[in-house]
Amino acid sequence: MTAAWGTGQQVIRRRLDTGELDRVSGSAADGEFLLTEARHRCASARTIRQSDPTGAYVMAYECGRHTATALLTQQGLRAKEQHGHHAVVIESVIEQFGPERFGQLSGMRRRRHTLEYPRNSSETAVTVEEVDEAIDYVEGLLEAAEMLLPKLGLWS
Repeated sequence: MTAAWGTGQQVIRRRLDTGELDRVSGSAADGEFLLTEARHRCASARTIRQSDPTGAYVMAYECGRHTATALLTQQGLRAKEQHGHHAVVIESVIEQFGPERFGQLSGMRRRRHTLEYPRNSSETAVTVEEVDEAIDYVEGLLEAAEMLLPKLGLWS
């Protein structure tokens, strides 16, 4: 277990100092339940992908966000509930664990925002192929997080 994940320490410290992140401890610092929630979102996305591709895409994003949140939670970190807290979670995970694995989640966050707050009907069009790609991606994140979670300790 690590006391603080080496990569991205400065970013996490800055986010703690500015109040974008808070510390949690005890049972609140167990990220496993969030991975369980992420698994449920992935399964739901697969179930509705043909009948509701837009809803499935949003569910796939939620899987990815819950996965990212689980990694922070396991370290005793939680984003404050304020405007932009999804971005704080995703950016913090990208800084710590790398854009190679987690970078696509930022694009999914922006796409999900457009789907939920469209300016016109063309912005809500999602193909089954786009959903399948998103689900495959977040399932890979989930697998990576399942291996990484036991190695994480509380942030110090």
